[in-house]
Amino acid sequence: ARMADERQPVGGSDAVVEVKPWGRLTEKKDTNNNNAHDSPSLTLLKPAIIIGRRRDCDIVNDTDKAISGRHCIILRLDFPKSECKACVGLLSAKNCVYVNYTKLQPNQLHVLEHLDKIALGNQGKAVYTFEYANVKKRDRP
Repeated sequence: ARMADERQPVGGSDAVVEVKPWGRLTEKKDTNNNNAHDSPSLTLLKPAIIIGRRRDCDIVNDTDKAISGRHCIILRLDFPKSECKACVGLLSAKNCVYVNYTKLQPNQLHVLEHLDKIALGNQGKAVYTFEYANVKKRDRP
């Protein structure tokens, strides 16, 4: 599955610029039984990715009623002279986001590390593994 077109229009012209992937999310399916498996990775291209139940979200997940319409956001943060970082934040105060089993508080942003687990809702039915695109295989744990 793709998140968005890799070629994005520039300004008001017909020119396009190639957008390089900066991260990936892989959803763990059926986490409550022994037949759990990973779904295809979602390539992150946009600087802000919204996950939720609403059809206008970048990633739509309606597997659990504890996932809000606009549940959480993953942001790319760019720093001069270094690689980008990503952070996740809760958009709905009535539901939960966990990073590596630690619950985020409303208005809290958490800087993501490579291979962090992001769980949405109360029962952990939606669990994603975050990966930075620039981490080489030999650098991965």
